[in-house]
Amino acid sequence: MKRWFPVILAVMVLFPVSLTAYIIPTHQIVRLMVKGKPEVTAFRIEQLTTFFGDTFTGGKLEVPSLLFLEGPDKARLEISLPQEKRILVSQGKQSVSLAAKRIVPEDKTELRQRLIFRDLILLPSTTAILRLLREEGIDATKVALGRYKGKVSYIIGAREGEENVPQLWIEKERLLPLRFIGRVTIERAIKKIEINYQDYRYLNGGHSYPFQVEFYTDGKLTQCFRAKEIYENPKLVKGMFDIASIKKKYSKVEKPPPKKKPKPAKSKSVK
Repeated sequence: MKRWFPVILAVMVLFPVSLTAYIIPTHQIVRLMVKGKPEVTAFRIEQLTTFFGDTFTGGKLEVPSLLFLEGPDKARLEISLPQEKRILVSQGKQSVSLAAKRIVPEDKTELRQRLIFRDLILLPSTTAILRLLREEGIDATKVALGRYKGKVSYIIGAREGEENVPQLWIEKERLLPLRFIGRVTIERAIKKIEINYQDYRYLNGGHSYPFQVEFYTDGKLTQCFRAKEIYENPKLVKGMFDIASIKKKYSKVEKPPPKKKPKPAKSKSVK
């Protein structure tokens, strides 16, 4: 038996337990995930936001930003761009976007990503998260196990390798959201969106927060958050999430009226 022990140990290390073992249903996974969250009412996050695209020098633009989160469903993102300050405020399903102190049309793809990112961090109840899964078209009756960046994870809504259906990945050991894949339909065009939660660290209050979050559209990395400092339960400015008040205070960007084509001059008849 002593001679076989090293062999058995090597097999256990090199060939981990099969991922086809019994898997608990979605509502139990979500309940355990919610149960493990400490009660934190708000966050103030100092971070770097990186935009990726061909329009930026070197393919990317990195700027400082502030992110405020308040439970159960409030968020405010302030991004300091070189030419202007951009603000996105959301509460529940409502939102407003500002640029240079004017209300501007919202990017629907970006907005959907921001709301899902916020909700998976803040939503405090099993019922609320299950409702989110239904709204995003995730089949909660389908659960599998897979590996994401080396971590064994529950996959809700798909099986490992099925990349084209809405799904949520939750780390099995720590019960933290790791990956979300969904769809956005804009003017009859369907776009695939993805959010990756990485580099979780424990804060002083016991809450675990992802210090790096990546946003993808149709498989391309478009934005990334990298947290620098996080403050738990800070004092927030009154009214900073009040969308109705913000809409009253700031005016919309007016589109210039269409240019009228000059009427052709009438030719004078020669007598």
